Amino acid sequence: MARPLRIDIEDGLYHVISRGWERRKIVDDDTDREKWLQLFGRVAERYDWRCFAWVLMDNHFHLLLRTPNADLSAGMHDFNSGYATWFNRRHQRVGSLYQGRFKAILVQDNSYAWTLSRYIHLNPVRAGISKSPQAYPWSSYRHFVASRGAPDWLDWRTVLDEMGQNRSRTRRAYRQFVENDVNVDDSHVFREVVGKALLGTSEWVDRMRKMLGQSQDKNVPDRQALAWKPRQDEIE
Repeated sequence: MARPLRIDIEDGLYHVISRGWERRKIVDDDTDREKWLQLFGRVAERYDWRCFAWVLMDNHFHLLLRTPNADLSAGMHDFNSGYATWFNRRHQRVGSLYQGRFKAILVQDNSYAWTLSRYIHLNPVRAGISKSPQAYPWSSYRHFVASRGAPDWLDWRTVLDEMGQNRSRTRRAYRQFVENDVNVDDSHVFREVVGKALLGTSEWVDRMRKMLGQSQDKNVPDRQALAWKPRQDEIE
């Protein structure tokens, strides 16, 4: 069976998505949601991850995070398997909770942080389950508006600092960026993703493709799609 591509690198910035099996619910109530958040916090602290944004929906979740060590796969396995085991035990069910393994896009740098975090924070609004991102309790957005109670593993400061060092000013700017542009289609950024796995400038993508091309695995078709090939001007 073909396996999805995984890119584990030191200091990697990732947009991570995990969906319920056949798009079914992965949480039934707030007890489930609180446990999900508690377990993610434990994993983030254990692996020293820096999470920039997150949202938990009924049947999927999004994360924007950086891994100081090359351990995204190990950490996500611990997190998803741990929560699935707890969820199945609590709800007396068996079988897979998630639709296969998680998906992850490796992002070049924090220049995408505002757009990706807005996309994440507006998920509940665009899904029609919340009138505003601030009214939805199961995301990191409330800590961008007011940092009180933010967990240590949530690095909202780095996101805001992309637009300046004046905290109150950047906080207002971010809130306007998110709430005044609810109808903006941020999905356009994903059309720039190469091979379902890389988001960045063409030069950076080319470097990453060269690195990935050093490892060939026939069971991972996405790796073949990312395989680096020299341009005509590099051959001549």
